[in-house]
Amino acid sequence: PSAAIEMLRPRILGAIASLNDPLIRNWARKATEPPKYEAYRAYRAGIDADIPRVGQTAGVDNSAVDAEHEKALMLDSTFVLPLVELVPADTVLRSLQIERFTPVDRLLVEAAMAWRKIDYESAIKAFRKAAELAPDPIILIQQAQAAIYAGYPHEAVTAITRADPEGKLSLGWGIRTDAFHLVNDLPSELKAVQREAELGLNVDYEAAQVLPALGRVKEVNELINDRMRRSSFAENTPAALMMFAAREYRAHGFLKESDELANRAIAWYQSRPESEMTEEREFNIVSALFHAGRLTEARKMIDEAIRDDPRVRNSPVPISLMGRIAARLGDTTAARSYMNELREMKLVITPGGGRQSSAYGRALIAAGLGDRAMAVTLLQQAFAEGNYFEPYLHREIEFQTIQDYPPLKELLWPKG
Repeated sequence: PSAAIEMLRPRILGAIASLNDPLIRNWARKATEPPKYEAYRAYRAGIDADIPRVGQTAGVDNSAVDAEHEKALMLDSTFVLPLVELVPADTVLRSLQIERFTPVDRLLVEAAMAWRKIDYESAIKAFRKAAELAPDPIILIQQAQAAIYAGYPHEAVTAITRADPEGKLSLGWGIRTDAFHLVNDLPSELKAVQREAELGLNVDYEAAQVLPALGRVKEVNELINDRMRRSSFAENTPAALMMFAAREYRAHGFLKESDELANRAIAWYQSRPESEMTEEREFNIVSALFHAGRLTEARKMIDEAIRDDPRVRNSPVPISLMGRIAARLGDTTAARSYMNELREMKLVITPGGGRQSSAYGRALIAAGLGDRAMAVTLLQQAFAEGNYFEPYLHREIEFQTIQDYPPLKELLWPKG
């Protein structure tokens, strides 16, 4: 008997820990089986590592977050919650014997499988049902994120508020502020950023979203100056924050402030040593030049990249940018030629590793050419092919030029 009890000890301790964890206690009551204690500890360490605290060099170390969740799965392959955080390979998901899982665990696996397939509509349906069965903060936060990606920002506001009605948790603040931004509730977004700061969390990007939208120039400058005093990590740099704020300025009509900040970002990039130059840095510089209206310089930089490495000519990202530049310069023939090239490129992988349908790049070029109906059709196609819905959409210069077009407005500011 003592040996049997010893074998059960990890599960018993895991049950006690998870049943007393306010983030997941409802799930713990309905899970297929309790997580092993060490797996639970690794999972919670991953959640903790994903909290952007003040004083961190530059944001969250996602590799450290993933490492903890991977450790949790390695210790307990039936523990569903870290699996949802990681969204592992199809082979891992298919290997699970979900027929023996409880309803809430089956739904969470279904959500992970949908997320893996970039099927945000199916993911949000699964998360909704899971949240009904286990209305824990963790699952409600996942529902809110999926709701944003699927284009239901009002649902996201409801879910994230339900997850943390008093604003006491250190989780989900980026999702909360994005949701408020997408329903155009800037006062609530600002209050959320202020509360996030009170909790001792890093608010760089949340503040760089709402402050420019409200035209609060002095506070934006203070935010940037504070970021300048901290070191960088890869492409999480002061210039990246400047460009984030610059795009938000422009999206809300503050063109002068946007151009000034974009040019400040370019100056920062140009001040850095050549040893820092990477493909991702080159992309960020070209994007900054494009945003600042320095189109000839942006095109020259892409041409030089193609000359140095002809393979770049077959990459969707620079082709999309070349088409957008041509459209803004009024070269309709060249812009449409680039659109045709993109049509043959099925999937865009951005330098940051994100997936974009090539239809998205074509939608931007079409919008730049003033072809509103085509832009909307291609944007709808991009959503169908896996592009997700987030505030980045309204920051695109080309969409801003046709933002009063009712079908586009309906896409950019959905009612769900």
